[in-house]
Amino acid sequence: MKIAVVSPKSTQESAQYIAEQLRLWHSDVTYFNPYATRQRENYDVIVNYGCSGDAITAPVILNPPITVGITVNKLRTFELLEGLVELPYITTDKARAIDLIQVGHEVVIRETATGSKSAGTTHVDNVESINNTPAAFYSKYIPHTNEFRINCFRGSVLTVQNKTVVGTEFKFKLLNNYQHPQLKEMAQIVHKYIGVDMYGIDALLDVYGRLVLLEVNSGPILFGKTSVKMVNAITSYIEAL
Repeated sequence: MKIAVVSPKSTQESAQYIAEQLRLWHSDVTYFNPYATRQRENYDVIVNYGCSGDAITAPVILNPPITVGITVNKLRTFELLEGLVELPYITTDKARAIDLIQVGHEVVIRETATGSKSAGTTHVDNVESINNTPAAFYSKYIPHTNEFRINCFRGSVLTVQNKTVVGTEFKFKLLNNYQHPQLKEMAQIVHKYIGVDMYGIDALLDVYGRLVLLEVNSGPILFGKTSVKMVNAITSYIEAL
């Protein structure tokens, strides 16, 4: 069996870690960035950590490129999950965003539907900012107590991390044995309706105790216990083929 782990540059570190660990179990494991090389062979299994290109083909692909493309586009993600999980109120209509401000809500402006790491995100509380900031869409700000990264494999929750911002960087702290009544169902719904296999869900715990999905990441950063659990899940899945 020939196995390849592929990724764009942005998720390279985690993808290379997966490849290195898989080589301890199976000798024929290759890593490459399909956007940076024309390297192509016939692989039996491809572990795709964040690529949406059509050139990735194999009999078995974990994270098919089409599912990665869905997760990259937040509007498409929300469209597929609407009515299935708790989501923020979103709109592409500037007038509706202004209405939210005028009735006392704060608004998060997203300049692009495909940004990552909060790039192009502006949190505003006035109409002037709405009028002066380009937007792909707007969402109603959700007062919350925590933000989580929920790391998953094919509908199963592997780990839950508390996510905070320190300066311009995200920091993650593992929450051992974290439980929430919406947690397992949210992980299962994302796998079922988007089709992604390896993923991180960013979610807020709002002030009413509800878990609200913000986005799905098809190449979440791996470290510590999450790294071990993700590699073990991938290995077990491939062994069962």
